[in-house]
Amino acid sequence: FLDLGLPDSHGLDTLSKFLDEVTETPVIVLTTLSDIHTGVRALQLGAQDYLVKGDFDSSLLERVILYALQRQQHLAELQRRNEEIQKSLQEKELLLREVHHRVKNNLQVISSLLRLQAESSKQAESREHLLASERRVRSMALVHERMYQDLQISGIDFSAYIKEMGTQLARTLVPDSRHSIVVDAEQISLSVDKAIPCGLIFNELVGNALKHAFSGHQSGCIFISLRSQDERISLSVADNGKGLPENFDPSSEQTLGFEIISSLVTQLKGELRIEAEAGTKFTLSFSVEAGDK
Repeated sequence: FLDLGLPDSHGLDTLSKFLDEVTETPVIVLTTLSDIHTGVRALQLGAQDYLVKGDFDSSLLERVILYALQRQQHLAELQRRNEEIQKSLQEKELLLREVHHRVKNNLQVISSLLRLQAESSKQAESREHLLASERRVRSMALVHERMYQDLQISGIDFSAYIKEMGTQLARTLVPDSRHSIVVDAEQISLSVDKAIPCGLIFNELVGNALKHAFSGHQSGCIFISLRSQDERISLSVADNGKGLPENFDPSSEQTLGFEIISSLVTQLKGELRIEAEAGTKFTLSFSVEAGDK
């Protein structure tokens, strides 16, 4: 029991100090009839209950004590269960991180095997196909790598992903060129189910721009934008290169790259818009769902 009127300190100050040091002990505060607001304040600070001096008997006192002890026991049990839940969540989080780490490692092994096979191939066309597959595998591996590294394992920061992936593609495909990549991206988190198909589409679009948009040009620029508006996410890849061939129809393209893009756009339930003015611009848009923000 704690009386609010103490000769050497204010009762609320003493209450705060006591609760900081002895959290497992319930406290009942005594207050005068004219100071009920202070009693309520004591409850807000962590007291179990308060009684008004001169306004309770032994029966009420007994009930208040029993209630305070039982409530404290329930709170202790609740805290114990919360700690168990937190421990279980941490264990599952570590396990999930380890899964992403191992998937990333396995994908990197596949990527290395494809590259080795490409380097040993004597046919230029086969070598290019193998290297394209290696880049696709690497784009998926990067998703799992960021899932492992990021603190929020429910999704990845896709803006950081496209910056890193764009740099890797430029360094791999045109290491000696003067082409530049400009990224203007909002910080958007995507679940792994959205990040992998988006990453593969991004890989195809940027790779095609780097390989084909600037033929005959000494230098060029690729503009990448990532935006979220009206519950939809849009990812655009634009270049200031020579543009698409006349009468270009992506639906009639038989290349593996455009087949992959078309399939993944359908998987995302999204749309792909193509603009061919002063270069080429591809814009992918899809709806935001749970896990994306």
